[in-house]
Amino acid sequence: MSDYNSEMKELADNLWSYFSPKVEAATRSCLRLEKATVQSAPSGGTVAVRLPFDETVMELPYASSLSGNLSIGASVWIGIPYSDLSNAVVLFDATFQNL
Repeated sequence: MSDYNSEMKELADNLWSYFSPKVEAATRSCLRLEKATVQSAPSGGTVAVRLPFDETVMELPYASSLSGNLSIGASVWIGIPYSDLSNAVVLFDATFQNL
């Protein structure tokens, strides 16, 4: 049975190495939305947020209309270009009422 598992893993690895560049190229210009939690008050045009299930806190720019809604613990939506997490920006509060 272990030979079968190793063969399947080898097949999966080969498929991923083939498809991975194609997926990356196809989604390079896409934008995904992720929910995040505000970790600190906004300062200097950025706010610290944390994605669910991730301990990393990121300092991101935010839409100026959100300045009154960015209290610690608030839920927000951030826009992340698939190609680069460092270009993410806080776009909406959790209810999509502010842009």
